Parts: sequence; structure tokens; C-alpha cells
Amino acid sequence: HFDGHTKFSSISYLDEDPNRVLGHLETVGQEPWNNNNDVVLEDVDGSAFSPNGLTPGFLVTNKPAMTTFADCSPLAENGDGLHAAFCPNVCLRTVTYLTDSSGTEDVVLFVRRRSDGRSLTVTSLVDEDKSKLAKSTTTWYRTYSSSLPLGEGYDVEFRRAGSSDAMWPTYVKQVFEYAPDCASTEMDIALAIPDVPPGDYCAQLIKNGDLESGSYTSWHSHQATEFSVVSPGHADSPGYALMYRGNHVAAVDQYLDQRCIGAEENAGARFDVSVTFII
Repeated sequence: HFDGHTKFSSISYLDEDPNRVLGHLETVGQEPWNNNNDVVLEDVDGSAFSPNGLTPGFLVTNKPAMTTFADCSPLAENGDGLHAAFCPNVCLRTVTYLTDSSGTEDVVLFVRRRSDGRSLTVTSLVDEDKSKLAKSTTTWYRTYSSSLPLGEGYDVEFRRAGSSDAMWPTYVKQVFEYAPDCASTEMDIALAIPDVPPGDYCAQLIKNGDLESGSYTSWHSHQATEFSVVSPGHADSPGYALMYRGNHVAAVDQYLDQRCIGAEENAGARFDVSVTFII
């Protein structure tokens, strides 16, 4: 998922029949559309995508994450579902959250608009067809995206599917797309960060990934061409093997809980890390 910002002007259609034009545009949101799951196209003056050719707005993929908070109308049916919608007289901006892909398979993003309490549950986008090595890399994020009308306030939090309790997926990065031309205000969005569990949760920053069962949970590879669980490792227990390192910074790594690193009670704290490895 990425923000591919491009701007066009003076667009002309070879086919003057507006119904046929809408039929072609309707395939914009058909998944996978050139491997793009979420499409958001701003029509500054209404001349490009608006059904009446006059009303400014946005052409978007017809899915709840894009349309829940805006007054959108699906485009004409083409026999294969309504994949795109037009949202008139609204200014949308997409926010994306990148999280650690490990241990978050059942995590969803809950979004609530403050003004009326309308809510949305966003499931993640992640390419499960990738190879085992690709899925183990540090940057194989789990992503959550939604297009939200500017001028409103929103509260967001992560939850386990089926739960109403906020949780934290260890690592979260908030990314705003390029501001649209219609933007006159910043997004008012608050991400809930739950308190860390009581006790000594932050005393051990490194998570045990359950190597004994061959699991990669919590662990990732960085700039290597082979990453696997091997046995024996240290003291007859399994270990991770990072092979064919193409760079001196190639390593095995994992995300540390941001709440522990930034916790006030840990200010000035020293953490000792020990590693056993075989060359």
C-alpha cells in the first residue's frame, strides 16, 4: 500500500457516451486493480469523474474504509459488482497505519467519528502470497487504511477481532497521504495507546518467538536472502539462521514495544542484551 500522488488536468474522453465512461471508471476499484486495493482520485472541479460533470469530489474504491464517513454513490453496474463510487462535495484524506506483521493476524483498526458516533472496523491489507523469506522481513508490514473527510474529529484504536478492548500491536507507524488540493485543515485524529500490562512487562523487551515449534513470531530478517529455523542452535535448542548476507548490516531483528521505550518510568533505564551466535 503506497501513496502514488499524481495530478492530471484537461482530461478528454474519446468515448462521449457518459454511461460508457462511467462503466470504464467503475472498474477502477475492482480488486486487484493493477495490484492497488485502495484507489482515491480527487476531481477538483467535477469535470473528470462526477456523474453530472460539475460537482467536485472523489472517485474511490467502493468499500467501507473509503465510503463510511462520506455521502458516496456507487457508479453504474457493469455486471461484475459495484467496485467504485463517487463522493461529492467532500474533501477526503487517507491515513494508513503500518504495524508489525507478526502476531497481529486477528488485529483490526476501529475508527469512530466524534460528531455522530458513526464507526468503522478496518481489516488489514497484507500480501499473504509472498515467500516465507519476504514475509519475515522487517518491512513486511500489516497495513490499515481509511479515507476520512477533513473537518471532522476521529478516535482510532487497535482491537482484537471480536473484542471491544483497545490493544497495542507492539509497533505502529501513522502515515498521512499527500494532502489533496481541497485540504484547508489538518486531520484531527487521535490514536489510543493503552497502558502497558501491569507488573514487569517492560523488564523483558525481547519476545520469545517459540523457536521450539519452528515459529518466526516476533522475529524478522533484514537484508538477507535466506532466513530459517535450524537445529541444533545454542545448548541443543533451535536457532535462527541468517544466510547469504548481502550487506554488513544484515541482521535478525524484532520490533520493541514503543510504550516501554518511551515510558516515563524507564527514563534513563539501561537494558542489557546478550546474544549467542555461530559463524
